[in-house]
Amino acid sequence: MSRTPKDLTDQRFGRLVAIRQVGSNSSKSRLWLCRCDCGNEKIVPANQLYPDGKSTRSCGCLRSESKRGKAKTHGKSRTPLHRVWLSIVRRCTTPSNTGYPNYGGRGILICDQWRHDFQAFYDHVTQLPDYGKKGYSIDRINNDSNYEPGNVRWATRTEQNRNTRRNVLIALNGKTQCVQAWAEEVGIDPETLMSRIKAGWDTRRAVCTPARKMAKR
Repeated sequence: MSRTPKDLTDQRFGRLVAIRQVGSNSSKSRLWLCRCDCGNEKIVPANQLYPDGKSTRSCGCLRSESKRGKAKTHGKSRTPLHRVWLSIVRRCTTPSNTGYPNYGGRGILICDQWRHDFQAFYDHVTQLPDYGKKGYSIDRINNDSNYEPGNVRWATRTEQNRNTRRNVLIALNGKTQCVQAWAEEVGIDPETLMSRIKAGWDTRRAVCTPARKMAKR
């Protein structure tokens, strides 16, 4: 028994509405002129028009829209932020990447939501304070934790240097700060202060000794 009624006039099949019969094809299937919701008209064999919409459902516009939807991307593949995201993904997940030993190699990951969806990463980080400011870049708040919501910020190079896992905390006069912060406070080069610490200087001497000026020739 046929699944399609003989008179299809004004009946809807997906996006198509049958207008009138216009003959038959070589297989003796009746042909119907149909108007699509998009405005186009299409001639469709009656055996391809099912009330449950499982066969022909449009003039072809539905398939085109589906293909465009699958091909559609976020449109940001060549932006600086996309390159940042790609770099994060690679150093967290690709053992051959030069940065992997300091990231994925020591357990630093990028959350699945961001790893597989740049748009989700973009939507989050562009809402954080200082986004778009000159001299700021993505930084993890907890340097031993992952790239994930709640653990990333926009920070200056100085702020990131203070946050490095290689930095040393120095306690003096009831205050604990990293090398970078102490160096800025007392007016000496961070490398000078670090070299003093490595050389075994006591804390007060290392921090409070003024840097020696080079004699002019």
